[in-house]
Amino acid sequence: MLRDYTKLMLRAYNAEADNCVCTMRPHRLTASIDRLTKAHDTIAKLGSTMQIRVSESYHRARIEELELTADYLVQQEQEKERVRAERERQRDEDAARKEFEREKARLLKEQNHWKLVQEKWRAQGARPRSPRQTPN
Repeated sequence: MLRDYTKLMLRAYNAEADNCVCTMRPHRLTASIDRLTKAHDTIAKLGSTMQIRVSESYHRARIEELELTADYLVQQEQEKERVRAERERQRDEDAARKEFEREKARLLKEQNHWKLVQEKWRAQGARPRSPRQTPN
């Protein structure tokens, strides 16, 4: 019977610890640690008549698991933010490159137009003028 109570209390503690890990958010780390510590204290209090408790080293290990999970989630969020910023930077670069290519094509078209105009004037025997010159 003692073994059954021990298993039951350990399962309750582990269920609480696993639940804390599964629902972990980095900003709620202290609340999760407090919740797990409360479960630890409750099991110690309820099991005191039969001298059942969760060892401190095991409790510290589960708290460390919570801290590591929170750190991992923070790093995941930072990585997502870095990837998002990189995608945004790439989008901006692509837009700038497209704008540059559009402007370059427009200027080449304009340059070709004026070359054709100059050739036409030369063929007619007229003196070539720049597009901004006014007739005399």
